Amino acid sequence: MKNKYLNYLMTTTLLVSLLFINGCKNPTDGLIVTVNSDLSENNYGFNVLNANPDLDESPQNLTIKITGPNAESVYSLDGTKKFNSEVGLFSLILKPGVTPSESNPIKFTVIIEAAGYLKSITPIEILAVGNESFRIYMVKTSAPPIGVALKEQTILLPSNGEIEETTVIEIPLTNGKQETAKIEIPKGTKMLDEEGNIVTGSVNIAMAHFDNQSQESLNSFPGGFTATNLVDKNGNAMDPVLFITAGFVSIDMSNGAQTVKSFSNPISVTMEINSNTYNTETESDVKEGDSIPTWSLDTETGQWKEEDVVVIVKNTTSNKLESVINISHLSYWNWDYKTNTCGTGSTIRFTSDATTYTSRYFEVFNSAKNGLLLMNGYLDVRNGASWTFYNAPRNFKAKLIVYSGPNYYDKGKIIGQSGLFQLCGSSISLKVDVPIIFTVTIDVSGKCKDGGNVIRPSFTVYYKEKGGKSFNELGYLKNGRLTTDKFVLGKTYIFATSYGGKLYEYERQVTQKNYTEVIALPSGTPGCNGW
Repeated sequence: MKNKYLNYLMTTTLLVSLLFINGCKNPTDGLIVTVNSDLSENNYGFNVLNANPDLDESPQNLTIKITGPNAESVYSLDGTKKFNSEVGLFSLILKPGVTPSESNPIKFTVIIEAAGYLKSITPIEILAVGNESFRIYMVKTSAPPIGVALKEQTILLPSNGEIEETTVIEIPLTNGKQETAKIEIPKGTKMLDEEGNIVTGSVNIAMAHFDNQSQESLNSFPGGFTATNLVDKNGNAMDPVLFITAGFVSIDMSNGAQTVKSFSNPISVTMEINSNTYNTETESDVKEGDSIPTWSLDTETGQWKEEDVVVIVKNTTSNKLESVINISHLSYWNWDYKTNTCGTGSTIRFTSDATTYTSRYFEVFNSAKNGLLLMNGYLDVRNGASWTFYNAPRNFKAKLIVYSGPNYYDKGKIIGQSGLFQLCGSSISLKVDVPIIFTVTIDVSGKCKDGGNVIRPSFTVYYKEKGGKSFNELGYLKNGRLTTDKFVLGKTYIFATSYGGKLYEYERQVTQKNYTEVIALPSGTPGCNGW
């Protein structure tokens, strides 16, 4: 298996070289892609974006770490354990032979760091064999999205490590936020690193607050709202849940040489809570006297831990709802109601005029709370295609809306909308209006000089219209072929992919319906005379 795997990778490298560097004189010169050999049945494309849609930039020079229960089964697209990427596009695969299913879920966490951005922690759970795409939104500290604000402050700790005066750091009502958050560190508190050593000297404290009223803020919620890797107060594993958040904060403290992990005495975190927050326990908006659970996220493993349940009170000065938690360690801290989920939820089957893979952006809203977005992403809405909810919230009625556009920031118009249905136990049909005006078929293969074999590669292609801000997934080219309806004849697009941590892109005007690339593979190419 090892030699076969290496041969596949050597062929991949050669095909990448021929496509990207040599520039075969063929109509598809412009379709720059990363070729793999589809050795794994499980390919995952990641598009890392700036959470602020007004900025025409994405995180660069990503430091990527894969952790979690099944991290050993996860590889980079080039078959290595080198995950870092110069750009915001990268792909992962599962080790050949690994077969995810409901009874054998594959769980891992993608941890991303980039200069000038908050650390991103994204827990992933795979429940079925196949290819998937993920979007991860990172917050730029100097230009956060609406609903997110940050505050930094430096304090000086003496040689005994005890803070000399009670310190309060508050994030005010800025950047569209409707609520504030603050931390209070009592006098005499000592900061400790991971080994329990006292932290001294100049310590930088960085705090970020995310509200629950801005979709840009919610897009940055670590891993989405379906939590599958979580434990209770005693460390016992819990069944998957859906979080309904009231807001969350991240707190980091460091003196440059040491990172603060805990405290000699608890510090307090106060967060205001929007009165429109939905309480799943009372099935109504929150009010004074309600209780709300709090959760911490381990930033190295992506595991959620149930912490204290706190009471919501009304601040007599601000006349706003708020709650206070006392924390002894640092992480992401969230105020979240939860609802239990079913393993396999409802199934939606689509009817449309599309006969090939047709990806569209979708959103699912909870009917019990107008405007509460439960989930969003991308669906194949070709005629006869179906989609099943996994770990869907029980006893939730919802509405599914499908849009013509490629993403949340460019939805386009509604092309399909369901009635209310239960997210668990239903089977519905949805008509989607997908006018097929123009389709393009891409065909790529490598023809061996020796042996006559034809190698038909597989790879993920991203694209954006020239002048566009961010890349969208064009599709997964399977065995050398991909048909798409996402182009407009005569328009110019930028095609891109990442391989080995590097970005490959090319500008191309789409002028025809069929693009065929046959690459002559030289003698000795692995795979041309058998693997």
